This record gives sequence, structure tokens and C-alpha cells, in this order.
Amino acid sequence: NPLVREAQADVDAAHGLVMSAKGEYYPTIGVDFRGRIGDDIDGFSGETNDLQARVYMRWNIFDGGLKQGRYQEMVHRASQARYALHERVRQAEEDAANAWTALEAQQNIGRALARQSEVTDDLLLSYRSQFDVGRRSLLDVLDAQNTRYNTQVRLETSRFSQLFAQYQVLAATNRLLSSMNIAPGAGAGKNERDRFEYGPSKDAETDYRRYAN
Repeated sequence: NPLVREAQADVDAAHGLVMSAKGEYYPTIGVDFRGRIGDDIDGFSGETNDLQARVYMRWNIFDGGLKQGRYQEMVHRASQARYALHERVRQAEEDAANAWTALEAQQNIGRALARQSEVTDDLLLSYRSQFDVGRRSLLDVLDAQNTRYNTQVRLETSRFSQLFAQYQVLAATNRLLSSMNIAPGAGAGKNERDRFEYGPSKDAETDYRRYAN
């Protein structure tokens, strides 16, 4: 379901923010290089060739709880994203179940109307035969013909309702485009995560709840 995939992407984004906030607990280590080449540098005559390399570490230990607060906020957002994902999954399952129930109901109605149509066809033929021998009036024949017509209208309406219900099932199960041989738009494919080598979806908040306290 596209909405479920969107919610999964939100969970991934929230997980990335949590990992970024968690990284602030650790020191930053870097390397830089400096060099000077020239003549008469800094007021000294002659040629100067300097090369300097250093490794440094920055670690802000005392920040008044800012890192802790930011991390807890990101964990909370990850929890919200996970909850939204669960809601999207539940709604998608509910939509699919409702669509399938509607399809089954329309199929049952269609079968009942098909049997009723056969009965009205036989009844109309019988009334016409009886009319020919004077056992039925013209009004009886017209009434049977009107009943047959109404049944046919209801039957055709039911067939279109079944078709619409089938499309609803396909849409709810995310198979509508494939059933019509229509390619999804750019970036809407189910393999986008593999294409960008992102890896499987991560658990949003359960793994690092213990670090947020």
C-alpha cells in the first residue's frame, strides 16, 4: 500500500534523526593538515617550508542536558512515526477487508438476481402461452413483462457494482495498476529501497528506548 510505504519512509527518517542525536553523545575526531611554502614569511628572510598535521578530538561533555533532551525528543518522534505506521497498516487492512466484504455481498446479490431473472423469463413465457389460449389477460402479460424488465435492470446494475467492487479490492491491495498493465510513476516502485541500497527498514524506537532515560 502506498500510504503504508510512505509511513515506513517516515519511520526510516525518524530513525536517522535518532541515530544523529545519539551520535552527539560521542566525541568528534578529525585530522587536518597545514603547509606553508615561500620566501620572507612572517618577517623572516629566506625560504620557508612548513608542513603540519594534527589529529584532534572535540567532546562537549557539559552541555546542560541539551544532548539528552534532543535525543529524547527524536526518540519521541520516532515513536510517533511508528504509531502512525501501525495506524496506516491497520487502515489498509480494514480497507481491504471492507472492499472484499463489499465484493462478496455484490456477488451474492448478483447470483440471487440471476436466479430471479430466470424465473421472470419463464413466467413471462408461461403468461404469453396462457394469454394465447385465453387463460391470461393482456394486463397479466404486461405486468410479467414489467417485472422481467425491472429484474434485468437490477441485474445489470449489480454487475456494474461487482465490477466496481473488484476495482476497490485491487486498489485496496495495491494491485490496480498491475492488473491494468500500467507502470507506476518514477520513484513509486516497491524496490526503491534496494535501488538506493538503503537496506531493510529499521526498528524505530524499541532498540534505543533504554538509552533515552
